[in-house]
Amino acid sequence: MHGTVAKKGKRWCAVVYEGLDDAGKQRRRWISAGARKADAERVLADLIRKKHEGEPLVSH
Repeated sequence: MHGTVAKKGKRWCAVVYEGLDDAGKQRRRWISAGARKADAERVLADLIRKKHEGEPLVSH
């Protein structure tokens, strides 16, 4: 699993790539992280760590 951070309006989000859907398009999950880029980077790192440790991710 990998991802990036992106600004959506005035808020920063962690964007997690979850593979391909049935139609072959990439699936992305956007998780709102706050008003600072550093917040989004922290959320992204935490989500990636949880995935590698086998913990369930948040559902949106």
